[in-house]
Amino acid sequence: MLRCDPQLPHSLYIRAGSLLQALAQEAGCSRAVFAQRFSSLVGQGALSYLTAWRMHVAAGLLLDETGNIGTVASRVGYQSEAAFSIAFKRWAGTPPSQYRAMMLGG
Repeated sequence: MLRCDPQLPHSLYIRAGSLLQALAQEAGCSRAVFAQRFSSLVGQGALSYLTAWRMHVAAGLLLDETGNIGTVASRVGYQSEAAFSIAFKRWAGTPPSQYRAMMLGG
């Protein structure tokens, strides 16, 4: 499972584009070059990897928190609960509320 690096500042992973640009700058290359190198090394695109990482973090938050789905969405960088729910369902095959209920045995 992918894990959130606790040392990674929250502000870096709020927006995918911002993170990729920041990582490219840190690596000393353009965003396009970073994306190509990332894909070659990891075996999937940086945005796909980042989305999967965010969904894994969200899945954990859904199980660890009693907060609403909007709070979880915001914590993993989505500005709207609707956009998060669509992305989560695409990733997990079920909406976040059903995922939470299923995983918590409810």
